Amino acid sequence: MFNIEEMAEDIHRETYAQEMAYPFNKNDYIKLVVNGIRKLYVDINHPEMYDRSLLTTDEDNTLVYDYDFTILQEDYIHTVCLISYKQMYYSEHTGDKAKSYTTDAITVTGAKEGYKSVLEELVNLEAERIRLFHKLMAHEAAT
Repeated sequence: MFNIEEMAEDIHRETYAQEMAYPFNKNDYIKLVVNGIRKLYVDINHPEMYDRSLLTTDEDNTLVYDYDFTILQEDYIHTVCLISYKQMYYSEHTGDKAKSYTTDAITVTGAKEGYKSVLEELVNLEAERIRLFHKLMAHEAAT
């Protein structure tokens, strides 16, 4: 069984410093993980394998997906979750309002510049997702 809540906590630990205007709660992180599982199946061209009825709770009342993913699949889901979070964070902080603004005393332009590191993280995460995808496909072809 795949522990959804555990991965949601991992994603929270890795992103807590990048807070959204609307703070994410436990359920928001769980949704990221469930969507990551769904994306895994869509990306490997097996959407029929995604089954919401496999979302269940274990004996400790922890939300799990009743399937044993490989470590490679878990890494893919984790990476997809991080990409989703950071895309939301980047969009929230670099929208049209963040390009420039004016107050009575000062005009600020290039307000997006402070978020270049987030964009770099997104590029690196996407490269990692592609690398994992190719490994998944190679593993699938071998089995």
